[in-house]
Amino acid sequence: MLINKKTALFLLPISFSIFSTSALSKQMCMQDAKVTAVEIGFIESSGYECPDNGNCIRFEYENNTAPDMDRSGYSYVLYNMNLNDGQKGMAMYDMLKTAKIMGYRFEAASNINNCKSKTPSIDSIKLYSN
Repeated sequence: MLINKKTALFLLPISFSIFSTSALSKQMCMQDAKVTAVEIGFIESSGYECPDNGNCIRFEYENNTAPDMDRSGYSYVLYNMNLNDGQKGMAMYDMLKTAKIMGYRFEAASNINNCKSKTPSIDSIKLYSN
């Protein structure tokens, strides 16, 4: 199948804009923060982050330096990364637990811009040692 130059020149900018939009849509929720508690199970304020009433992961944090975000508070792991969602849920729990036990600082982000909602949630986390 041959693609003519006009079609290629038309499609090239579209493909770059799709990829750059998805890469830039991630919202930084926490930066250089420290986990102070990790909780498992349904909590009254869980809302839609705990759709199955018991397998959700909530954590508390402090020392957050992410711009325009709360310095301390709580957050959830995104609703489709709970403990009953397979290995991705267990991986998030293990990383948060490790950060708590070892005192590691972390960064966390949300692909759905859910950092400042009623039930804030993250879908990615990065740990680093002090």
